[in-house]
Amino acid sequence: SFVKMAARSVSQDQAANLLHQYIQQLTIGCGQEGNAKHSTRCRLGLNANELPDCSDTNAIAALALRTVMQNRESLLCQPPHPSLSALTADQDQLAGANAIFSNAESLIQACQTSSCSLGVDIQASIGFFSQLDEGSTVTDSINSLVARMLQEPYDYSHRQRAQLVAILLFAPRMDEVDQDSCLVPRVGSLLSNLSPQEKAELVRTVAQADDARLLRLTQQIQQYITMRTLMESAMYEGQMQNNEPYFSVARDRQLRLAIRLLGLVRSATYIPQADVSSEIDTSPDTQTVSVPTSPERKTPLATVEDSTNMAVSGAVARIAATEFVNEAVTVSTMDPVRELLEWKDIDHTAGYGKPLIEEAPWLLELAYKAELFKVENKIAHMQARHSLSVAELFLHGREAAYLKVSVRRDQLVRDAILQLSLVANHEPERLMRPLRVEFVGEEGIDEGGVQKEFFQLLLEQLFNPSYAMFTLHSSTNLYWFTQVALEGAQDEFSLLGTILGVALFNNVILDLHFPMAVYKKLRGEDVNLDDLAEVDPALARGFQQLLEYDGDDIYSIFPYEFVVSYEAFGETRTEELCPDGSKRELSQDNKHEFVRLYVDWVLNTNPGARFEAFKKGFMAVMSKSDTMKLLSTSELQKLICGTEDLDFGALESVTKYQGGYSKESDVIQWFWEVVNGFTDDEKRDLLQFTTGTRRAPVGGLKSLRMIVAKQGGDSDRLPTSHTCFNALILPEYANKDKLEQLLRKAIQYSEGFGML
Repeated sequence: SFVKMAARSVSQDQAANLLHQYIQQLTIGCGQEGNAKHSTRCRLGLNANELPDCSDTNAIAALALRTVMQNRESLLCQPPHPSLSALTADQDQLAGANAIFSNAESLIQACQTSSCSLGVDIQASIGFFSQLDEGSTVTDSINSLVARMLQEPYDYSHRQRAQLVAILLFAPRMDEVDQDSCLVPRVGSLLSNLSPQEKAELVRTVAQADDARLLRLTQQIQQYITMRTLMESAMYEGQMQNNEPYFSVARDRQLRLAIRLLGLVRSATYIPQADVSSEIDTSPDTQTVSVPTSPERKTPLATVEDSTNMAVSGAVARIAATEFVNEAVTVSTMDPVRELLEWKDIDHTAGYGKPLIEEAPWLLELAYKAELFKVENKIAHMQARHSLSVAELFLHGREAAYLKVSVRRDQLVRDAILQLSLVANHEPERLMRPLRVEFVGEEGIDEGGVQKEFFQLLLEQLFNPSYAMFTLHSSTNLYWFTQVALEGAQDEFSLLGTILGVALFNNVILDLHFPMAVYKKLRGEDVNLDDLAEVDPALARGFQQLLEYDGDDIYSIFPYEFVVSYEAFGETRTEELCPDGSKRELSQDNKHEFVRLYVDWVLNTNPGARFEAFKKGFMAVMSKSDTMKLLSTSELQKLICGTEDLDFGALESVTKYQGGYSKESDVIQWFWEVVNGFTDDEKRDLLQFTTGTRRAPVGGLKSLRMIVAKQGGDSDRLPTSHTCFNALILPEYANKDKLEQLLRKAIQYSEGFGML
């Protein structure tokens, strides 16, 4: 109302600005104490006894209104705008805080800085907001002003929106449980239509907050997402709203805004707090060494991510990825079949934007993504069956819908290479059909067990030292590409990549021991010194010591040139890391370049063509999978290899019993007592015997459907298994000791696929 009254003599916008400046002068002053013409509180031409008390806000507002209506702009001091960093949350500074938060322009000006490209001092806002006490007059006043400021977010320019997000991210009501007063979706609305450059500047600015504050902010946004998801999904349960029988996060605007804000924070966690640029610092003081993946090493398996997700390549996240996963979103609103079909068919112009599984795959649990992948595989199988030609059906019948591989045990690798490479070169779409394996001269129908044995035996041979494809580092128990491979080994590497893809497509877990660098390179991510630490820990430790050494005598301590030497077939070979590398001595100025080039040689250059053959084989199967693009590097590794976290208590709770057994049966109780007494290695051996793998699937052992079935009464027969059905067959032994003795013997002697 004051603005409307003042606007009788000037425009409304000008009146609001003038009122703000006059109130500022009458409360916290113009800030020009060094100028004799001005006092700490500017008097607007008044005598000292006429100046209202600073706490009398009504009198100050009335005086400011009179001054505006009298057009007395000459009384304005045009002082420097007060900084938010100099303001405290005390009651006597309430008027000053009100002035700063009265409009977006004033708030941005109060946080102005030249130290970052976005132009706002995020530490000033963090410092001020951290002083506010819940329920205080100052806090309530600030909250009200901020809420009013965000009522019309589209009134601001794109740059102002980005600046306001950076300032207000740490405001008090970001953790407000009340859905109506929470600032999360309101601040999230400011992200709309920002350019990639503006978002990048915003991410770098937010990254200046410390890890604890970013974690707290993440938890606050997650709290809002969880609460709204549960509340809205409960309202939709059993109802039909807007002709939609289910609640969808993707169609809830408030949730979409909150998720985009969470994506912004997630991106900020990939930038070191001290680094406000997106470039990796290569100055002598920096100890981060990242090896960019060249364009030819990129792969279409890169994750689909929202444009706010601008993580720095090679950087390590400051907050665990699990902090950004929301179980409520996954459980309450997501149906794999429906979401996958909508994702593939959705019209992005329909008003909802990108599907959630494309915009924020990091929000969803890995177990859900695994289900998506299984659904995608089933759809591909159905499409393959419908697309069969008459000739295929006539020649092969129902088997035409499968990828059929027939191998000899004594020629396993050779037969697999010939058949799978032939399919990859001429009918690559067949690689995405369910696998059926036949061992020549052996009876048996492959219901899953035969293919598990096929993968196991094939991997054992390919990783055998006689093939000279990989080197095992005993300190990490991980394999890496040998520095020199046997001539003509490209086919074996391509086969291994294809095997990974086919196993993944058929939901078979492989007992692989690769470092994370392999999966990062499959996805086209950069590798760094941390990855080298998995491949060659001793070499990585040496490089870390080199980077930390700051003495002038560095060459005498580390007498290296820009070359790498290695053993190959009994002789020492040397390669230069750069042109004339043998003539370049190590120094303080070039040590980061030396380490970067050496890491690049170990992880990229040396395995070069062999890794490309390996990746080509993998992508021959997986390149058309949309679901694979949703996975992070660690998730891809877990989907291929399973997890090593073996909770046998969870397995016991989900195990089913057949043939007359129940969980109360003596044999079953003895069985679990024996298993719980096993060492970890013995438990893995039991898993291998029963399921064909030593690891748990995604979701842990609780997602494994194991069966224990009865076969006859007491006898001296060993327990047997059907790995295709994850079934253990136990006779009804007379006592616990006999059961343990024969079970251990069965596990010890089990090698290969034994038909019952």
